[in-house]
Amino acid sequence: MNPRRWCAATVALCIFVLAVGVWSTAATVWVLEVRGEIGRGMVSYLRSGIAAADAAGASAVVLEMATPGGFLDAASSARDIIMDAPLPTIAWVNREAFSA
Repeated sequence: MNPRRWCAATVALCIFVLAVGVWSTAATVWVLEVRGEIGRGMVSYLRSGIAAADAAGASAVVLEMATPGGFLDAASSARDIIMDAPLPTIAWVNREAFSA
């Protein structure tokens, strides 16, 4: 086989293998909107949202936050849920999050 053709075929094969590898490892990231006051309902929303994202095989959860804060006990519970999450969580403060 011609050395140039062999080199071109090898490069094409490498590009194909890399493309398949990148395509097959595409990440899914869930976004949970945290809007309004932090209360019991928000804690329940975070718990079920993070659990659903994990069950669906998501790579991470982004918390889009726009909240003035809320009740201290609910905020502590929300913090515990986020810290104990089985997948990475990222907080994005969108506009306001006075106590974030």
